[in-house]
Amino acid sequence: MTEELSPVSPREIKRRVCV
Repeated sequence: MTEELSPVSPREIKRRVCV
């Protein structure tokens, strides 16, 4: 997935899920 299309980068999503 391109970060441009998604407001939140995949890495950020994983971090949020972890928190």
